[in-house]
Amino acid sequence: LDAAGFDTILVETAGVGQTELEILRLAQTIVVVLVPESGDSIQGMKAGLMEIANVFAGNKSDRPESDKLMREITVMLGMNPQGVSEKWEIPVLKTEGIRNVGVPELLQAIDAHQAYLVSSGEKHQKARASLQKEIGDILIERLGQTLDQAFQTTSGQEVLLQLLNRQIDPYRAADLIS
Repeated sequence: LDAAGFDTILVETAGVGQTELEILRLAQTIVVVLVPESGDSIQGMKAGLMEIANVFAGNKSDRPESDKLMREITVMLGMNPQGVSEKWEIPVLKTEGIRNVGVPELLQAIDAHQAYLVSSGEKHQKARASLQKEIGDILIERLGQTLDQAFQTTSGQEVLLQLLNRQIDPYRAADLIS
């Protein structure tokens, strides 16, 4: 979508785990949205979401446990040295999407984080690292395809046979394939 010229791209992850590590590489601004009364705050703290967020949004702020959720997030940010940056203070905002409560403030926080990334030079660094990783992924995929093709050849099959018969070791096999 970036290559197609879109200025803003929203990516929603399905939950916690490996996806969050990938989103760190992909996204410039990460908004972690939690809701009260669902155990999200505890789950988020366990899953390392405190470390990846640039903005926290407590959605469904009309629910009774909303204030508690906001306090928990704020306290956890204060306890986590990685969660509070000297340069960027992570905002904790209450939102209610259905009635558009807090949404303008959330958009302002996202814009402010983008401005911070530009002024600090982090936006350029992140874009460079992301593109380098993307090119690396493409090269690894191509290398895998080339390797698969090499094993389809007569000489590749001979190398595999020698390896299976323990006539050569895997390092010698790699030398012969390359």
